[in-house]
Amino acid sequence: AKNSKYAFYSILYVGRTYNEQKNYHQALSHYRKDRFLASDSIEQGSMNQEMALNYYDIKQYDSAKHYLKQILHYPYVRNNRAFRYMLLADLYFDTQQLDSAQHLATEAFRYQPDLRTQLNCNRILVNCASVQNRTNDLQRHMLAYQQCDDSLRRIDSQTKGSIIESMHQTQQKLHSSRAWIWMLLFFLLSLIAASVSYTHLRAHETSLHLVCRLLLE
Repeated sequence: AKNSKYAFYSILYVGRTYNEQKNYHQALSHYRKDRFLASDSIEQGSMNQEMALNYYDIKQYDSAKHYLKQILHYPYVRNNRAFRYMLLADLYFDTQQLDSAQHLATEAFRYQPDLRTQLNCNRILVNCASVQNRTNDLQRHMLAYQQCDDSLRRIDSQTKGSIIESMHQTQQKLHSSRAWIWMLLFFLLSLIAASVSYTHLRAHETSLHLVCRLLLE
């Protein structure tokens, strides 16, 4: 079972790599060939979602809808269900099916979407209201969109700030470590110097000095 899981996620990784390289047809060929390795509905849902995204990128909207519709109510991980509703809403908007787009974008909010998915749903709702000249809805969705955008920008800014602070702290630690290393080296060199001096003195001691030193030691 573990091996089959590894094999499945390797397929997803390779397919996503093709997608990032904009080699969408190769990604789709790869997914179609290995779809049988999806061992449960969660994995099947992930596979369909990846195929839908690639069909979307090559503007084969009907095929993208086909794969997304199959998995809207499949078991999902985290906010995948909201994300799938948003993707399907976007597809309907691109094919001028505005009522369906509006319905699906609104439904997505029922499934605890993350901020980025909320932003995209509000974008779809803004576009629908704009095309349909629904002024009140347009203002409401524009406000929601702006709030999501502000929140994302704030989070991005905080994240960057945290990264910079972490780098600064790491740099300080490195400086402290270097100072500590230099101190240690100085201490060791001092010990070596002392040892050399002590040995040098021993070379010149008389028998009486040697006895006295041995008694003291």
